[in-house]
Order: sequence, then structure tokens, then C-alpha cells
Amino acid sequence: MALAVALAVALGGCTGAGRAPGSASPGAPGLSRAIAALPGTLPTRLCTDNIYAGRNAAAVVRTPDDIVVGPVRLSTLRQATGAGLYRFGTADGPAAGIKTPMSVSGTTSRWIALRVIGDGGQVKVSYDPASFVSGTPGDPRHGRTVVAVQTAVACGNGASGFVQYNGGFTWLHATCATLQVFDQRGRLVAEKVVPFGLKKCG
Repeated sequence: MALAVALAVALGGCTGAGRAPGSASPGAPGLSRAIAALPGTLPTRLCTDNIYAGRNAAAVVRTPDDIVVGPVRLSTLRQATGAGLYRFGTADGPAAGIKTPMSVSGTTSRWIALRVIGDGGQVKVSYDPASFVSGTPGDPRHGRTVVAVQTAVACGNGASGFVQYNGGFTWLHATCATLQVFDQRGRLVAEKVVPFGLKKCG
């Protein structure tokens, strides 16, 4: 999958030392910690878009490289530090991305939203059904920073069930970002600092 394009250099503000990938530390001070009720006008993924679902969340495949943010498990996202990256060209230069199925479980909310913030708009959430399937994810400059998805409750599998969606993240420059998860009322339920193209966040 990887294309032979060099990854752009890291932006200032994130260094090779500091918190490990997927640190549970809260996001930077001053970040917004509430959004409007879901789904509102957000881009969405519906139950019919899922790639895997069931009544027992234990069926979700787990790996040491997963990153968990509240009710959301992002498969192999720790590989965003380098191992799981692929490169692609854009009008603004070489970009990077990672495929990471999103599993949602353990919540009674019918919707959750995943947002990336605190990174100067570098990282984009790419869970459009057409992205990654075609191998041409959207240009990070014009992509989305948030997506709302239906949960196992909305999909008829109950709070003990799960639902999984395909997609991932893209970015133009290596950086650190805060991933936030919100419930259907728009309340923040979890957040985590994650490096994209970097080993650690300072």
C-alpha cells in the first residue's frame, strides 16, 4: 500500500520525547470540550455502512497497537508513529495516512462523534465509505476533522454489542493531536493525545 514518497518533516510543538503514543493525558488547555447534539450537520456513518457488528464486544479483535478513547477502539493506530503508514501525493506535497478500523462498544448512546483537534488542522478524520477503498483518501488540506457514527445500540446490538467502521486518518505534516469522543448530547466522554508521524508527543 505504501507509496514511495517521503514523509514531510514534523511541525514544531511536538518532539521525539515526552508522552508515549496514545497517552491518556488530557488535551491541551483551551481546547473545546463540547459540541452540538448528534448527528446534527456532521458527516455521518450509519449502521448500514459497518464492516463488522455483533452482540458481544469481546468478538472485536484486539492488538497491542490499538488505541482506545472511551467507547472507541482504533485498531493499530499506534502504528501511526511510522510502521503502519502509507504515503500519497497531494497538490500541497507528500501526505501520509493510516487505515484504522473504528470499533464502538460499551456505550448506551445511540451516536458518538470522533474529533481531532489541537494540531493546527493537520490531521483529518477519513471515515467516508469511499475513502481508503479506492486507495485515494481525501487531501488532508480539505478533509474533515470530525465524524459522527451510529453505535451498537442504534444498530440493534445493545450496549454490550459493537459496531465497526472502516477508515482512518490522513495528515500533511507529522504532528501531535488530541482525539476526542462525544456522546449523542455532544458531551465529551474521553480524549487522548496521539502522535501522527512522530514517535512521541512532548
